[in-house]
Amino acid sequence: MNIDNKKTALDDDASIYQRLESTETAKTERQKLSELSFKGKLRYLWDYYAVAAGLILFFGGLIVAVIVLVLRPKPNMIGNFAILNSPWDSNAVQNYPDELLKALDFDKKHNEAVISDGYTYGNSSDGLAISTHIYAGDLDFIIGPLDAVQLYANNAIFLPLDELPEDIQSAIKDANRVSSDKVEDEGTRDYAFSLAGTAFEHFVNIDGYETPEMFIGLCRNSDPERRDNVLRVLKYVITGS
Repeated sequence: MNIDNKKTALDDDASIYQRLESTETAKTERQKLSELSFKGKLRYLWDYYAVAAGLILFFGGLIVAVIVLVLRPKPNMIGNFAILNSPWDSNAVQNYPDELLKALDFDKKHNEAVISDGYTYGNSSDGLAISTHIYAGDLDFIIGPLDAVQLYANNAIFLPLDELPEDIQSAIKDANRVSSDKVEDEGTRDYAFSLAGTAFEHFVNIDGYETPEMFIGLCRNSDPERRDNVLRVLKYVITGS
């Protein structure tokens, strides 16, 4: 008999042995199970299948959680602010969205306001991040010192103040303005105004210290579907009502 035939015969024997061994093991397990009491059977099955059942439950729960997260409606944005070179207490600033929602009677479960106050004027990555939000239409307000706000005004980012509702124009009639003649076909117009003396400044300047004058502009490219709510927010920023 040649070597190949011997190897084949040995492989066949090993395969037969493994099947017999598996059959005997199965018989032994069945016999062991049949000899157990009812409680013992439950304990045996629990020990035998617990890991597999746990994995199935874990991954099943994970899949359900992902589906719920994806399909759950996003909260309605009523105002998204970006602040450059914020001079105010960050905790006070981050408390302002809750103040807005409560004061304007928006349900926190279905609505939200966001203020990002960590941006620095002149930082290229921050500038890129703000530009991305602007052109995506999801940024409503930019707040910053005069030189920063002037740059955005010169680049047609803000809605002209004379296009705001009359009650808002009346509320800011004495405020310092940021003007520009750089916007094509618009002449010289005002695009932002000072927050000095506004309800917003009073809320966030909790220490009462003198701070650099900060200006706010309404992004003309913000989502038009939420413009009514954004204007309500802007009026509240100014008057607190």
